[in-house]
Amino acid sequence: GLANNGDLDATRARAAALDAAALGSIAPMLPSVSFDTQVSASPFNALGFQFRALNLFGGSGFGGAPVPLEAQLSSLTTEKPPEVIYNGSAQLNARLQVDLGRTWMTSQAAGHDAAAAWDDSDAQAISLAQQIAGAYLDLVAARRQVAIVEKQIAANEGILEVIELRFSRGEASGLDVLQ
Repeated sequence: GLANNGDLDATRARAAALDAAALGSIAPMLPSVSFDTQVSASPFNALGFQFRALNLFGGSGFGGAPVPLEAQLSSLTTEKPPEVIYNGSAQLNARLQVDLGRTWMTSQAAGHDAAAAWDDSDAQAISLAQQIAGAYLDLVAARRQVAIVEKQIAANEGILEVIELRFSRGEASGLDVLQ
């Protein structure tokens, strides 16, 4: 029947897949927003770069041996530098497609494809129902024909008995019996 037909199930599955594709075709029209964060921590001593001492009172500030960063900071403040340095960033991204016309038309076409697939599924179900109904009516007609033939056989057997009886009495010929 309709519930156990593999072809009909396959047609309905294709229609459902086209429904999903039509829904997915709307996605490019929707804005997208993302928020990204990053945090890192590192020991102060592992900064990996050093400044040369800048001589503010004359002479070349770029000569001489490198001075560790901790030593440079200690000349600016009396506080001890932190043992760990934290670095972080955050980024908010937003996107909206500008060419909505092409996307809208693609979405509409996908929706029409899905609707057509469902209509094909319905037409296939109607055709299958017609075939089932036709087969049922053929079965009913065949059963009635069998019943009619059985009645005809019973009637013919009754007539044959009468003719045989008439033949045994001599009232009918052998030709009557054979007919």
